[in-house]
Amino acid sequence: MSTVKIIHCSDFHFDTPFKEYEKNMAEKRKEDLRETFANIIKMAKDEGVQFILISGDIFDNSTVTYETIKVMKKYFEQVSHIHIFISAGNHDPLDKNSYYNTVSWPENVHIFGTNMEKIALEELGVCVYGRSFGSTYEREGLLKNFTVEDPSKINIMVMHGDVVQGNGSSDYNPIMESDIYNSGLDYLALGHIHKYSGIQRNGKTYWSYSGCVEGRGFDELGPKGIVIGEVGKGFVKLGFQEICKRRLHELQVEISGVENYDDILLEINKKLGLHDEKKDKAQILDDIRRDIYKIVLKGQIDEEFIINKSVLEDKLKESFYYVKIVDLTEAKIDYKSLAQEYNLKGVFVKKILEKLSLAEDEEEKEKLKMALRMGVEALDYRVVRKYED
Repeated sequence: MSTVKIIHCSDFHFDTPFKEYEKNMAEKRKEDLRETFANIIKMAKDEGVQFILISGDIFDNSTVTYETIKVMKKYFEQVSHIHIFISAGNHDPLDKNSYYNTVSWPENVHIFGTNMEKIALEELGVCVYGRSFGSTYEREGLLKNFTVEDPSKINIMVMHGDVVQGNGSSDYNPIMESDIYNSGLDYLALGHIHKYSGIQRNGKTYWSYSGCVEGRGFDELGPKGIVIGEVGKGFVKLGFQEICKRRLHELQVEISGVENYDDILLEINKKLGLHDEKKDKAQILDDIRRDIYKIVLKGQIDEEFIINKSVLEDKLKESFYYVKIVDLTEAKIDYKSLAQEYNLKGVFVKKILEKLSLAEDEEEKEKLKMALRMGVEALDYRVVRKYED
């Protein structure tokens, strides 16, 4: 049975500022993203892919550099035999100043307009549909009332949007599951959600979010990649393929009772699995030399031990490619005893404890606890920790 081989990818966000990192690291991550793009093109060539479907947010607003545009054009030109279909998203809408309009793209690249378009490839028995965002917000569903023109063809669509439940709303092209069901498409290649959705099905239509290709911040953890495989009439053979150069990880490390930095390093190594005989130590070491880590320290420690994150990060940098420390530890203090003291600190602690006992909202309680910790540190004329989320 006839099929077409595709790569589906989205949400590159080229030249995003990478605000999570300091300047040098941000520039390295921008280059990682360009390298990942090159690897996708190489995979398409090596795997005999016929279509590359890019479902929006290639660019991150107007921050893209001339270097990135040159890289994209260069690699697109290297696969002139592959059809490349792009639908613009909310971060790179197809307006008059869009790079999609102002740059001369290779002939094998088709950028869909802001009205629904169809490209018929008769020799393959395939129709590819697409529709771009015309502005940052598209509150009316772009797939609404759509049905394929020729159900006998393999019908594919490239689109950026937000699949919503029931009659839900979205600022970013709300796509109802009923719209997918009624579309008659064989495969709907979606962008916007940065996590792979798995291959889903509504009626006879298969669909997925490929997710972003590189995690940008620590809200985008784990493997990132593309969807690759075959689409046929009424069926797909598609799967996720990790392509990211670096994964992002977050470790929550309990360090209650530690007395020094060596103790903290021991607990971090335990959390990584370096002391677990059942785990592959060589693989763990490869991971930390390649990937990006956020280590969140939790627990109660002696009030005299003030953790200096720069010191700890410096101790870890020889082992890690990149590590960020977040200190959420608390000083081990008997606040009830402090509240009995006849001094300014005692009055402060007593008042905060009273407010805590009355607080009903969890967010309010957390703010009061933070105020209590920072207030006691300040009243003790000690270094006040910078508590982070």
